[in-house]
Amino acid sequence: MPGLNQVSNLIAGVFILIAVTKILLQRKKIIFINNNDFLFFYFLFIIICSISYFYSLEPAASAIMLRTLSLYFIFIVTLVNYVDDYDKLSKLIKYFIYSGIIASFYILFNFLHNYGLSRFYRLGGVLGNENTMGIIIGIATTFSFYLLVFEKKYLYIFPIIITSIMVLLTGSRTALVFVVLNIIFLIYFKNRSSFKGKLKAVVLILLLFLLSYYLILNIPIFYTVMGRRVENILGFFGNSGTNEGSILMRNYMVKFGIEKFKEKPIFGWGIANYKVLLDQDIRQRGYAHNNYIELLVDVGIIGMVVYYLMYIFGLFKLKKIKIGIYENYKYLFISLFLSILIIGYSSVYYYNKHFYILLAMAEILIGRKCNEEK
Repeated sequence: MPGLNQVSNLIAGVFILIAVTKILLQRKKIIFINNNDFLFFYFLFIIICSISYFYSLEPAASAIMLRTLSLYFIFIVTLVNYVDDYDKLSKLIKYFIYSGIIASFYILFNFLHNYGLSRFYRLGGVLGNENTMGIIIGIATTFSFYLLVFEKKYLYIFPIIITSIMVLLTGSRTALVFVVLNIIFLIYFKNRSSFKGKLKAVVLILLLFLLSYYLILNIPIFYTVMGRRVENILGFFGNSGTNEGSILMRNYMVKFGIEKFKEKPIFGWGIANYKVLLDQDIRQRGYAHNNYIELLVDVGIIGMVVYYLMYIFGLFKLKKIKIGIYENYKYLFISLFLSILIIGYSSVYYYNKHFYILLAMAEILIGRKCNEEK
């Protein structure tokens, strides 16, 4: 069975073929790096990564990453040009939700078919990395929560339940934090206009924490998969400590990355070369589990700053939207962007296709085409 990445790449290829044909037939004005800030910074990031190829420790690893980022860029350019109105943007949000539901059911049914209820461990590996799957499904949870709270579409409570359960079953602490942060931000934005509203937001957020705490630590299945991992990370930051190998290794990886960054702080060691440096040190390849460290080591301060300008410019431009339904949508993407910036301390996502799609969706929202649909 092919993984989610192969399936999504096939769908992306078909989409590009159909969308480009339609765009050419309609003779639309093309949106590209000369008239779109997000595409400009994305393209500039690829240029910086391309330059780093020539001084990287392992050019082959850099070449593979450059191919990935370039293919994503082609897809994103196509998406930005094709999704040119509010209805298409709304459909894209719903496609995220549908795909999250389908992935959740597939992962669960596959596990039950193979193992039954005799034992439980982290789910999601059948479609890819558990952390990645948790975040992808968490995006579906976030979109569903937005539609429930901001647009009062109450049927989306069911996707929220389904995808939230699967996020917990992936055992991904980063995905859990991602979803919880998104919900907190959305609750705040929905109720921020008055003191009573802010008080309501505080109460709802507290209830969210209590519910999450109860589910994770008191329901055996969730405790086995997620609860112990949460206890371990709390112990690591607290006084009790932890002996969980993955936490201790991630801590070492971050410290190792900081030392390597200090050696080449401006331009880095070459895109996708953190794993090469780690392999030289401990004879084991892996990513830094920290997007900031990974980028600083790979492409230095310059590359990291250019990458995050995509999010920073997006946040500033989203803040300026004051057009009816678009104002509600802006809070959705502001919440997502803020959460993405925060989880960068525990995950590597500069090559995450779904995050580039979120950036593109935000750019579509704040771009000329959607704003003409007043």
